[in-house]
Amino acid sequence: MNKARLFTLIILGSLLVVLGTYVALVQGHVLQLVEKHAIIISLTITIIFGGGIPLITPSFRQDPEKFVGRFLVLTTVQLLLAMSILLAFIVSKQTDAKMMCFHFISLFVVILIVQSLGLIKVANSADK
Repeated sequence: MNKARLFTLIILGSLLVVLGTYVALVQGHVLQLVEKHAIIISLTITIIFGGGIPLITPSFRQDPEKFVGRFLVLTTVQLLLAMSILLAFIVSKQTDAKMMCFHFISLFVVILIVQSLGLIKVANSADK
């Protein structure tokens, strides 16, 4: 399996597991948040991290310096998108905007860590 495909599977799999568990916890009333808002949060995180796949996968075939540059661009774009979405949550004046922001940041950080560890694993693996 080539590196781009392996990384895509890692990201999509982690998104499915983490966000699926999150939505299940909200629907089971373990986490106190409106289900509609939980789905909005899950979709925005999926778009942020799923959209990053085409940014980073071409760099697996290039030298390590270009990979590091693309990794920095990817992380910067994702953080800027996250801040924009948090601002949108606050500006929309939802009754539970603080809770939405807390849930979003928590999920974002978890998936960002998984993405970084996945990138390190894939970048250090040998091509098969």
